[in-house]
Amino acid sequence: MTDTTTLEAAPTRRSGSLTAMKLAELQGLASSMGITGTAKMRKGDLVDMAWGHLVDEFAWFNSQLSDAQMLALYEES
Repeated sequence: MTDTTTLEAAPTRRSGSLTAMKLAELQGLASSMGITGTAKMRKGDLVDMAWGHLVDEFAWFNSQLSDAQMLALYEES
């Protein structure tokens, strides 16, 4: 008799919630954002730092748009 059981990969988490991420996932995310020194950080600190980075990026992006561009983006959503 042949065993036809296969192992399936675990589903990828796509919740979008930083607080739902594991510490190693947050460290990887922080690294991809260019944030260093995360090895000794607590999970809550990593979440705060990641949110702060995202807010800064969003603010910079908005500062690059004209009022007309911002209105067009708003109307598309």
